[in-house]
Amino acid sequence: MQKDKQMRLYVDKQIYVDLYGVIGVDPDVDKSGYCRLGGDMKIEETGCFDMYDICLKIRTEQANANALDKTLVVVVEAGWQNQTNFHVGGRDNAWKAAKIGNHVGANHEVGRQIIKFCKRIGVDVIEYVPKRSKMDAREFREVSGTTLRTNQEVRDAYRAALSVIDF
Repeated sequence: MQKDKQMRLYVDKQIYVDLYGVIGVDPDVDKSGYCRLGGDMKIEETGCFDMYDICLKIRTEQANANALDKTLVVVVEAGWQNQTNFHVGGRDNAWKAAKIGNHVGANHEVGRQIIKFCKRIGVDVIEYVPKRSKMDAREFREVSGTTLRTNQEVRDAYRAALSVIDF
């Protein structure tokens, strides 16, 4: 996308003309994937952070966007909205199934809390339900045009951020 063109995003029937940027989040209990795109949809920052640091980053970027009278959009991967979240194999016992379910539920709650935080401070937030397969490192390089080394959490956060342009 060209920097000189105004970015227009059509999300939930809203039009974002003066876009400051998009933050994609792949929630996790320990470290959530984070990817911040500028108004030109180019990667500006990536990493894995705990929920507290993610919230601080969102608040800081919101202040930066407000100072420029632009809009920040946060997109959180909302895996709990998938039809099924059954991550247990056929040979797994009840203890393993309970452990996996507990971990998945905790990750989902982190996502819900980030969404709740965004709504509380007035940031436009979108719950992204993943509809495509995960992005591997090769596909990430091709789509993003960057040679950054990334882990799966960052690539998932990037995929979430790109969802606002129907990626």
